[in-house]
Amino acid sequence: MAQNELFYEYGQPHVIAQRCEQELKALSDVRPHDSDSLMKLSVHMNKCCTSLEGVANTSSVDTMDVMISIVKKLPVPLRLKWVDFAAATAERTGHRATFADLTTFVNGLTKRANSIFGKAVLPTISNRSVVAKRTVAVVHNVVAAPSSEKPVINKPALKCRYCKRQHSLKNCYKF
Repeated sequence: MAQNELFYEYGQPHVIAQRCEQELKALSDVRPHDSDSLMKLSVHMNKCCTSLEGVANTSSVDTMDVMISIVKKLPVPLRLKWVDFAAATAERTGHRATFADLTTFVNGLTKRANSIFGKAVLPTISNRSVVAKRTVAVVHNVVAAPSSEKPVINKPALKCRYCKRQHSLKNCYKF
C-alpha cells in the first residue's frame, strides 16, 4: 500500500530514489552530543530504506558519493566509528558497506544516545559551557613612543558577535 502511494506521488522508482538522496543531502550536520539531530538523520535514513524496499533502483542512495556525504554530517568521533564498522562489515560479508549498513549504524548510535544512560552521561547542547569551551583571542596594539615615554597600549573595544554590545562573547548573558 505504501509502495503504491509512493508510485502515485513520485512516479518511477528512480524518482523515489533521487528524492530520498536529495532529502538526505539537504539535512544539516549533526553536532557533537546532539541526539536530536542524530535522531532526525536516523528517521530520514529509515524512511529512505522503507521507501526503497522492494524498489529495483536503489543505486542512487547506495553510491559512495551519497554515503560519504551522510557520513560527513556526523561528528568526527562517530565518523571514525563508522570506518571501523564499515571495515568489519566488508570483512564479514566480502563486499563494501551499503546504505542499509550505514542506516543500521546510525540507528545504533541513535538508540545509545537517546537511551536513559546516554541522556544521563552525555552533555546536553543546551548547557553550552559543558559542551565546548570557547577561547577568546584578544589583540593589543603597541605603538612605539619616544624613549622618554612609556609605550602606549591601545586595547580595541571588544564587541560581542551575538548581541553586538561591548563585551566578549564568553561574557554575553544572552548567549
